[in-house]
Amino acid sequence: MATPVDYSAEFSVDSKRLHDVLTDQAYWSDRINEVGGEGATLDFSPDPDGEPVGEGWFSVRSSHVIPAEELPPMIAKLRSGDLVIHRSEHWGPLEDGNAVGWFTVSVPGTPARIRGDGELVPNENGSTIRYSGEVKVSVPFLGAKLESGLSGQVLELLDKERDFTTTWLAKH
Repeated sequence: MATPVDYSAEFSVDSKRLHDVLTDQAYWSDRINEVGGEGATLDFSPDPDGEPVGEGWFSVRSSHVIPAEELPPMIAKLRSGDLVIHRSEHWGPLEDGNAVGWFTVSVPGTPARIRGDGELVPNENGSTIRYSGEVKVSVPFLGAKLESGLSGQVLELLDKERDFTTTWLAKH
């Protein structure tokens, strides 16, 4: 069983400007420093163990740390200490104002994985990023509850990243 994760964020800049940001190493460096938590990491290459990435695509891998005291109670009961989340995100070239991408999220040492697609599209006020995927935790009897908790954490992180991106765009 898997739990769907759908997220959408609107930005007041056109899709070219937003795509330029999503493929800018300086943006990602600033974002990981602001949103990634203590001990977060960043690498600008495809996941060597992941799906292949097309030529002309931008890839970034990161890790985020969620302190133990911020974990949902269900997850904290099953695991002690901070939770490290590994992510990869990939964006294709901009074509006619649109771009597609995909992402993965995993938690080392657990049977948790998130996989999804991204889409950058223009809208009447600027542009929109949409993420659609699913959380899968392969644990009998508890998987659905863990998926729900993990998907909530991912949505909170995406909200923080949206807020960071809005602020970053205004400053750059």
